[in-house]
Amino acid sequence: MTDPIVPRLRSLDGLRGVAALVVVFHHAALAAPVILVTLWPGRDGSSISQVAGTVGWRVLTFPLHLLLSAGLEAVFVFFILSGLVLTLPVLRARAGYSWLVYYPRRMIRLGIPVLGSIALAALLVVAVPRFPVVSGVGIDWLSNANSLTFSATDLLDTLNLLGPRQPLNNPLWSLGWEFAFSLLLPLAGLLAVRITSTRAAVVVIVACVAVITAGSVAGLDALVYLPMFVAGVAIAAVLPAITRVLSTVLVARPGRAAVFLACSLALIAVPWVASGVTGALYPVTVGFAVAGSLALVALALVAGRWSDFLESRLVQWLGRLSFSLYLVHVPVLVTTMYFVGIDRWLLALPLGIGASIAVAWLFSRGIELPSHHLARMVGRKIELARARRSAVTSGSDLRE
Repeated sequence: MTDPIVPRLRSLDGLRGVAALVVVFHHAALAAPVILVTLWPGRDGSSISQVAGTVGWRVLTFPLHLLLSAGLEAVFVFFILSGLVLTLPVLRARAGYSWLVYYPRRMIRLGIPVLGSIALAALLVVAVPRFPVVSGVGIDWLSNANSLTFSATDLLDTLNLLGPRQPLNNPLWSLGWEFAFSLLLPLAGLLAVRITSTRAAVVVIVACVAVITAGSVAGLDALVYLPMFVAGVAIAAVLPAITRVLSTVLVARPGRAAVFLACSLALIAVPWVASGVTGALYPVTVGFAVAGSLALVALALVAGRWSDFLESRLVQWLGRLSFSLYLVHVPVLVTTMYFVGIDRWLLALPLGIGASIAVAWLFSRGIELPSHHLARMVGRKIELARARRSAVTSGSDLRE
């Protein structure tokens, strides 16, 4: 890794912040189904409109989809970014990378905030009464996907991050895949050191998209989500080369960067547009959304207006807050909806989004950052203990 590349990775923090905000807006729209029905009548299967919900309508309104209902696609971006940023330290250190330090640090940094978010969600469920919601439009996410009361069953389901549902805090399903990839990182490192050219990286990425498509059609989540991390690994393996090529092609011509960004967003929207013909097309076209997500990550690596936006102060602040915001926003948003009144969604949603950001800031200060400090402290102690053992062993060898 060369020094000029490193500062540009700040833009990836900004991209993570934007993706986290999209997830918040997505769940806000689900919490007030009238929003989705107003934007896309017929979404629930009824024929409120003969036009809305068709391919033509979706093509015209796909920017609204990207803002209000592209939460899953935002998670794709998270997975690609994780594959990239977790692999970079391995590549920098090569044989000197300490897995003995990595594993406890990674588990602490992920595990404590996850457990903290579950505790917060349980507290909010107990504090504010909830009840079944029947919206009449077939989108009853508030009560169908979220716990109405606290129970041991819901707690155990939520703790099982790779299980079918996490009712106390449903975004935690993605953390199951984060944990899985974190455990598999040594294999990712072995792959990364064998990707020695941009062409090889492209081959790996294309293979990942093909596997994702096959896994989506077959309904095998492991084949859908884990290859997204691997695609990020491939980018990390040839990051200087990719950055150099994109800078040459795009930065010199700002218009090209704008076209590249527009095409990336259009690719992300392909499955949503295609499912306007029939829902069966979604799994077949999900690879397009992954390709668009990869393009966004690649574009964030180079200089230009897009990168400058991602490195702006506000977006960088969102990036630093993104993990905490992702963990706490659904429990806070759902609780606010019940507390203020579901029928008063015009008031409840802005309050819920604002409260989510405020609670995320407190959570970051009180839970996430201390978990980082603890992880670093544990890592230092492991390194110190290993150094002491090495010194003792060396001394014994010299005496012999």
